[in-house]
Amino acid sequence: MKKYLFKILIFAFLLIITFLSVVLVSSEIVRKRHFENWETESNLLILKPNTHYDIMFIGNSHARNFSRHNNHKRVENILGKKFLNIGQTAARCGANEYSFYLNYCYSRNISADLIIVTVSTPMLYAEYNNIASNTFEEEPLNIKFLSQYIKFNSENKWQRIFYYIKSKVEKSWLTKKPYSLDAKTDSLLEIDSAAIEKGFKIAFIDGFDSTTFNNNAKKIENLIELAQKNNAEIIFITTPTLFGEWPNHAELEKLMKIFEQKYGVKYYDFSNEIKNPNLYYDHHHLNTKGIVFFTENYLKPIIDK
Repeated sequence: MKKYLFKILIFAFLLIITFLSVVLVSSEIVRKRHFENWETESNLLILKPNTHYDIMFIGNSHARNFSRHNNHKRVENILGKKFLNIGQTAARCGANEYSFYLNYCYSRNISADLIIVTVSTPMLYAEYNNIASNTFEEEPLNIKFLSQYIKFNSENKWQRIFYYIKSKVEKSWLTKKPYSLDAKTDSLLEIDSAAIEKGFKIAFIDGFDSTTFNNNAKKIENLIELAQKNNAEIIFITTPTLFGEWPNHAELEKLMKIFEQKYGVKYYDFSNEIKNPNLYYDHHHLNTKGIVFFTENYLKPIIDK
């Protein structure tokens, strides 16, 4: 009986080792395709250890949008600054994992003088971001990254890790290649109130619970402390929308004032600054012309300070 159990354990061990080897090989195959920041939604595929940047973007899709569609190079040219974008789409990453990504960057000696965080009330009232299982589906399996995350205090950690590893043997991963549009040229013709209301229902699917807000606020505070501990200046911005302020925006403003008083961080609210539908591809994401216009007229002045 003992021999039989021993053989089962050996078989299970070999099976796990074989599977991990396959996952590591598939990760390395994709990694060697050499992605740039604007050619992927992944962070690990573009991170270069021992690299210092002028600016780092963190946040949801509003942060990532400064790199997508070849916007990255345009923004660097306008600002005259080298930047790294580790933003992630809101549906799969919350404030807690933003801190993890930043901490991982520091562990690989990747840093920036200035960190720009895009912030809005959907980030603060969402619980689904914090428990999403697909947070790392765009990332190659990296043993150091995985071992650090195992030690990291997080919600739904083990399911997230399971999907992280499992995704590396799926066709969508194995066929992943560098890709970017030359520019995002789609644009709106007018404001659609029905589409805006529908979007609000999706963005605030968890409602407006004050406990969730406070928990996410604490996670953002951890991000501030981590950045300042590593000698980075950190600022927060709310990017423009066609509908102006997100619901419960006043609560975000109160929180930003608290952070400014406690940590000296600056907050810039651009919610109402751009009302031309032609500069958006939906009601709160700027297209390439919009990103260029915003960077030239709003982002560059605050950075030049």
